[in-house]
Amino acid sequence: MSSKRGLEALTAFALFVAVGAGGLIWASGCNISPIAVLAFVGGSTVQPGPPGGVTPPGGNEDFPSVCDLPANQQTINVTLRNESRAQVEYAIVFITTAGTGGFVCNDQRDTYLDFGYEVEMLTAQNTKAFGCDNVLLDSGTELLAARITGTLPARVVGEEVPVADAPLDGSTAVPLPTVILLGDDASPSLFHCTTVSSCVSTSDICAQGGFVYVAGSICRATSLRTQGTLCNARVSSRPRWVLRNPDLIDRLARDFEYLKGGNIIITVLDRAASTDARQNQVVWQVEDEDGVVIHEEVR
Repeated sequence: MSSKRGLEALTAFALFVAVGAGGLIWASGCNISPIAVLAFVGGSTVQPGPPGGVTPPGGNEDFPSVCDLPANQQTINVTLRNESRAQVEYAIVFITTAGTGGFVCNDQRDTYLDFGYEVEMLTAQNTKAFGCDNVLLDSGTELLAARITGTLPARVVGEEVPVADAPLDGSTAVPLPTVILLGDDASPSLFHCTTVSSCVSTSDICAQGGFVYVAGSICRATSLRTQGTLCNARVSSRPRWVLRNPDLIDRLARDFEYLKGGNIIITVLDRAASTDARQNQVVWQVEDEDGVVIHEEVR
């Protein structure tokens, strides 16, 4: 086994132990930070501070292009629901890469741009800031991002649960992103980790979120309390969900991974007033392309 493969095996094992234990290392009271746990994000280990890459767990060399997938696996469907009695503002970003070595091949680039993905201007370090999260272009030559924002009305008892407009209506095909980031790059923004919120007492990167309760006061549901994010899974300090390597078995997807051709159902819970940091305020259900539930809600 080469030294590179040996490191990958060791890293994968460390992540399996940390995530498979349900975050016990992080929660046990030991002086071990969740962001010190080895994790494949952008094909490298993630530590506090540096920007995180766009390549999902698995590494660049093993990750296929979207053009390698059959048509029914080149998109996902996302549903956003609001069970809260408060109005909810939301902001998420679908992100991927294009150009030579990127996830999006030239044949699919126009499909992404027609949907609403835009080519991002990058810093000299090949990064783009979305709030407190600096995204690194670690493959390809272009960073593509589609910003999705809107407002969900409050739930009225006895009526159907409000569902977001397209493309988060569950029936709109979203060109497959490799990362779904919570937040935006607006300024000022309710979603940034440093923005004052009535129910958030910290300003670290995991205090960023994609959903804000608006009911008299402003309460941001942080990524730490949003099921399945890298922050919530205690894998790294990134307010993101990531695509599972399409070459790997879907049913073995880790807590923070969604699937090619699958469905994501995001539900904002009625917990605007909840101060229990152990309770999720936002949950997700992840299904594969056949509608089989891979991740159940953790309410």
